[in-house]
Amino acid sequence: MASNPLTTAASDKTHGYVTEITYPFNYYRELNPNTHALALTASGIAGRALGAPMVYIELGCGLGLSTLVHAAANPQAQFFGLDLNPDHINVARDIAATAGLANVTFLELAFEDMEAAGLPQFDTIAMHGVWSWINQFNRDVILRFIDRHLTTGGVVYSSYNAQPGYSAIMPLRELMMIGYRQADGSIADKVSAGLAFGQRIKSLNATYFRANPLLGQYLDDIMPLSPNYLAHEYFNADWWSFHFSQIVAQHEPLGLTFGGSARLLDHIDALNFTPGMREALGEITDSTARETLKDFFLNCQFRRDLFVRDATRLSNPKAMLMDVAMAAAVLPANVHRVAGTTMLGEIRPQADAALAVATALAEGPASTNALMKHPAAAGMEPDAVLEAVLTMAALGAAEPAMPASGLPARKVRTDRLNTVLWERSLTRDEVHATASPVTGGAVGLPRMEQLFLLARHRGVDATDLVVSAMPGENRTEVNAAYEAFVAARIPLLRNLGIGN
Repeated sequence: MASNPLTTAASDKTHGYVTEITYPFNYYRELNPNTHALALTASGIAGRALGAPMVYIELGCGLGLSTLVHAAANPQAQFFGLDLNPDHINVARDIAATAGLANVTFLELAFEDMEAAGLPQFDTIAMHGVWSWINQFNRDVILRFIDRHLTTGGVVYSSYNAQPGYSAIMPLRELMMIGYRQADGSIADKVSAGLAFGQRIKSLNATYFRANPLLGQYLDDIMPLSPNYLAHEYFNADWWSFHFSQIVAQHEPLGLTFGGSARLLDHIDALNFTPGMREALGEITDSTARETLKDFFLNCQFRRDLFVRDATRLSNPKAMLMDVAMAAAVLPANVHRVAGTTMLGEIRPQADAALAVATALAEGPASTNALMKHPAAAGMEPDAVLEAVLTMAALGAAEPAMPASGLPARKVRTDRLNTVLWERSLTRDEVHATASPVTGGAVGLPRMEQLFLLARHRGVDATDLVVSAMPGENRTEVNAAYEAFVAARIPLLRNLGIGN
């Protein structure tokens, strides 16, 4: 039998965290400081003004894509990305240097070494997918770091596996670990063995799967996922889930107040809960208990929480929301496709109001107050337009927009970063995000579309470049895809400051 692979970490400072394989090159919208600002306003808490100076650190930044995008789009801010894995940090540093991003620093550090690194005070300390995958020692280290380094009014973002939704999944992970620990070979081989073992036990009609019928489908759903993702998600030494009340108890002693979810959809109760559920929530006076009850109604598996130090409550958050400039992430012709799914089923913004919003924003970013003066919104009530704006934002069809005055300088920087990322797509399919100087975040783009943009940047034939980089693609189909891209995607990307 092979030795326990969790004991083969590069150093004891890994505490059993997988470092032998890199995490996927992912971008996370919830790490965007502009998303934080809108979410906090929706929660009635004062946040940072869009485009204001700030100092931001992402703990456990992986390959650093989110930090790179935000640094490129926010020249007025200073960014730090910290990760234990040297392979992650080396890639992030190389991209930052090639793109000429002087306002970002990537640090190869264990959490326990942060305090000795001479780091500054931070306006945002962000962690995506960290809290559930480290031990209590490291959580305590991070809490001490927050206590010493977070500014007054500063924001903590942390995502984690949540109860009660993960209660049935945790035994499945333990089952997969049996196969993982017994396997030889690379980390990817062991991950495959862990999943295969779970499938074998399921096929033997184990009572666990019969008692939890949804878990068989869950196991099937994760089978095709990247082994890089699966290794970090399921096969670290630590894998915890928390009730919201536990997270509050950990953060409140530091002067941190819950500021709502960084997932904008979570702010619209009418899209998530039945009238009876909303009535029950309204009867709960304690905010922590009310948020916990939401998790039970939703069987929540994953939370994306914002906490604010010495938070300032807004006297009129609705008025503030009316003044937030927004950019469209959808063209008017496609607004009918904007949809999502919650426990209530399929959800959509109100059709007429959403079309009015998309039509007005096609001319450039604008606040809801400004939208009310546009002919497309004639005769509409402000509340209906604001509801459409927020629903579109919740469904990814609108984003907070940064000040127009800084757009030219931001675009120079995001163009440089995007070119570096697109050039990586010549030889690999790893990055599926492109930076926007308008929103300060990223737009999802598959490899072929990135290559189309690279061809336009270079002034070469797009079909030739794609077929050269992706020889398995059919030339006729690529050419048709490019024509559709030019017609349907280029206008939107231009509105978001991407490409030419």
